[in-house]
Amino acid sequence: MKFTDGYWRKRDGLTVLHPVQLQDTAADARSLTAYASAKRVHGRGDTLDAPIITVTLSAPRPDVIRVSISHFAGAVPRTPDFEILADPDFRPEVGEHELVSGSLTARFAAGDAWGLEFLADGRRLTRSGGKGMGVVDTADGAHYVHEQLDLGVGEAVYGLGERFGPLVKNGQTVDIWNEDGGTSSEQAYKNVPFYLTNRGYGVLVDHPGRVSFEVGSELVGRTQFSVAGQSLSYLVIHGPTPADVLRKYTALTGRPALPPAWSFGLWLTTSFTTSYDEETVTGFVDGMAERDLPLSVFHFDTFWMRECQLVRLRVGRADLSGPARHSSSGWPRPGAAHLRVDQPVHRAALAAVRRGHGGRLPGPPGRRRRVAVGPLGRPAWPWSTSPTRTPHLVRRQTARPAGDGCGRLQVRLRRAHPASTWSGTTGSDPERMHNYYTQLYNRVVFDVLREHRGEGDAVVFARSATVGGQQFPVHWGGDNSSTYESMAESLRGGLSLAHGVRVRLSGARHRRLRGAAGPGGVSSAGSQFGLAVLVTCRLHGNQTVPGAVAVRRGGGRRAALVHPAQAHADAVHCSPRPAARTARACR
Repeated sequence: MKFTDGYWRKRDGLTVLHPVQLQDTAADARSLTAYASAKRVHGRGDTLDAPIITVTLSAPRPDVIRVSISHFAGAVPRTPDFEILADPDFRPEVGEHELVSGSLTARFAAGDAWGLEFLADGRRLTRSGGKGMGVVDTADGAHYVHEQLDLGVGEAVYGLGERFGPLVKNGQTVDIWNEDGGTSSEQAYKNVPFYLTNRGYGVLVDHPGRVSFEVGSELVGRTQFSVAGQSLSYLVIHGPTPADVLRKYTALTGRPALPPAWSFGLWLTTSFTTSYDEETVTGFVDGMAERDLPLSVFHFDTFWMRECQLVRLRVGRADLSGPARHSSSGWPRPGAAHLRVDQPVHRAALAAVRRGHGGRLPGPPGRRRRVAVGPLGRPAWPWSTSPTRTPHLVRRQTARPAGDGCGRLQVRLRRAHPASTWSGTTGSDPERMHNYYTQLYNRVVFDVLREHRGEGDAVVFARSATVGGQQFPVHWGGDNSSTYESMAESLRGGLSLAHGVRVRLSGARHRRLRGAAGPGGVSSAGSQFGLAVLVTCRLHGNQTVPGAVAVRRGGGRRAALVHPAQAHADAVHCSPRPAARTARACR
């Protein structure tokens, strides 16, 4: 979100206050608060109409400093909030104008010019200078707070979650708002309001709702971030190396769980739209074994359930026996040790709520009660219908396939919580819940699997994520196309996400085959890319390859009607391709 019209002017309809002069400070054992006026005060008369902006420094951990900016305080707290894991025993050094946390120092300018600079090991990392902080009122009554941190010469910005465009974010506008936008647009499933730079620090904006970033795009020498409301809080994390920044970031937001050993092998799926039955499914697995291709996981996509009833987690088709029978008779089959099913319960059955599980949807007096309905008539869980009911419903639905012997569930959470839904008796703000809903849901599913499978054997296959999502591996990147350009998009998305949630052990992408197969096509390069570059690789297609496509089998060539996943298997088996070509394609 931009607030200026060029460098000199504000946009029409905006009233913006900036701190210009430090008036006073107050310190205690853990924090330092500065009171800055929005106009210069030369005498007592100037204080009568000088708005005050309050800036508080604190330190939840060593080498981390929190900055909280507020104008009008005292509003009813809006929830939810990110879980920031502070060290209760850590105390920073607090002075009159500065706060020191380990190797990181935040210092207010003591002269006439307002400023807040961050230093480490005797050098400046970044600075909030003149007109950097701002409190914005719009003509229609909306309020925003923004902050701008300086970018040095040659300073590059990375992260902000899963982003499919250029890896370096300089010059980009990025909105932190989970959407089902595919893998080739500015939208993303996994938005994380965290970035790091090559100057040895990172910044986490502590706001679970929409955060707008202007990375050198409003002012080319600054990174700006803004949120709606009267307050803004962010944390500066000093490394000095990128690995150190990520290590300290995950100490704040939760360490990743180590995925079980079996999850690092090759995965094979039925896909979503492909027509399949039990004979076809077992044929896929047997075909992999015939080719001596190791297969660790077989994944039933969503249509193991009845269409338009994809929230019941019960087998609804006569041509499939379902997870329970597979896990009890004839499964695991040779070459595939683990069974996994798709679980789109996030758009769960509103009918269950209406039948008495949580009662009617509550709402503010005089307002209609709304529920967003997604594809196939799947409404979203009104998570906060009661403080405990929705987690209980999700756990009960999830426990059904887990109890039937399936220990890996795909969490197909696309767009998270609908921002138009009022969040009920807990008072959760729908704008803040929109991105954070995925964290709540993934945690419940992961915990259920851990209870049924034991510690160290739980895996979700999460599509959507936010801050803290690294605690529940693995994550996948959505539906990309079977082109070299799309392969590059997926690589950039994974690298960008790794700068925000540290998914070295929980990154997952899949290749989709759209009518082009064979040893010389994208199929082989995509498979090699997945197997060589990614920790978790899933073979996944969405339609049957035309019969005219020639595939190599057993050293010969013949035309055949082949399922996309099987074509991938042939490509992997028969056509190794130099890794250099894949690397060139993904630059």
